[in-house]
Amino acid sequence: MASGSALMKKSGEDLLDSGLFSDAEISAGDKVWRVHKTILCTRSDYFKKAFIGQFAEAQTGKLEIRDQNPDIVYQVLTFLYTCHLPSNLSMTDLLELYKAADYFSIDNLQVDIIAELDRRFLDQSKRIWDPKGDADEAAFDIDINWTNQQRDEFFSVARIVYTDSPIFEKPRKSIIRFLKMSHVVLYKDYRFTNALKGIPELAVAIIKLMMDTENDGDRSVVCSSWPAKCYTCNKTASTYPYAQTWIAKDTVTRKFTVRGLCQRCARREED
Repeated sequence: MASGSALMKKSGEDLLDSGLFSDAEISAGDKVWRVHKTILCTRSDYFKKAFIGQFAEAQTGKLEIRDQNPDIVYQVLTFLYTCHLPSNLSMTDLLELYKAADYFSIDNLQVDIIAELDRRFLDQSKRIWDPKGDADEAAFDIDINWTNQQRDEFFSVARIVYTDSPIFEKPRKSIIRFLKMSHVVLYKDYRFTNALKGIPELAVAIIKLMMDTENDGDRSVVCSSWPAKCYTCNKTASTYPYAQTWIAKDTVTRKFTVRGLCQRCARREED
């Protein structure tokens, strides 16, 4: 038996696709949808103004959307009818939908998109930071733990949110959260640092992140290199990237003992 959420999703999709009991019409490009004012006007101020205001659409019940991709319009309508994000969207597709959500004044859609971006970034950061799960050692290999496809998609997202519309403040925060969750290990990949040359705004954001003292008291982390041994159990060839140096809030560099931890000892300290 389908859950209530699944039932709502399926019935919403069927209602949009069939146009049953529709009382309005929306067109974009060569596509036309028979829609329901009650659904659209209660979930989007854009459609409320169009169908209830003083515009001609309120009299004719027909709305032509000329400056939006028809596929994106369908994704927006699908969300309004189902309260679910369309499936199988790439991160860049999600950002295009985020822009459309701003255009159509659908705050809940933007919230859901940010949550989905964060979920995907969290999955990646776990693989980068803890690639072997319960293994004794995390044999860190950036090529294995962060695939070329993931790397390319990350920079595609970064180029959009740091060089495109100013509405992308929250997606930018998602990127910063990802860098924090991955413990800035990605900075050690030369392809990562090379790609930053084409996104100077992101490079500046990373510098600010490394110098951020808001959440770290009077010191900011600067990752450099880590010892070859775990300082607790003295295991050799520890590649678990726990080493850190610090810069004081007053910008005077202070030297701290840089410690390396194997994954098992690191978990013990976190506990």
